Amino acid sequence: RRFKLGPRTGDKAPMAIIEFVG
Repeated sequence: RRFKLGPRTGDKAPMAIIEFVG
């Protein structure tokens, strides 16, 4: 799992999916 989130940094974060996709 390597993704940079802004608001929160969790395993099941909504923004995490966006980072994964693009």
